Amino acid sequence: MYELKISGVPVVDQANRPIGVLSRSDILRSVAHLVGQQEQSCYPISVLRYAKA
Repeated sequence: MYELKISGVPVVDQANRPIGVLSRSDILRSVAHLVGQQEQSCYPISVLRYAKA
């Protein structure tokens, strides 16, 4: 029998029962998604206000 190498972060529930493994690509994908999101400002900047006449 051979041994499988599991790479990633083990995920457990509140009772410490194993649920699965969170891989490095899953973590990077979620971080990239968060970085890609931009928070909307409630005070939008008017570009025309700064235009030179």
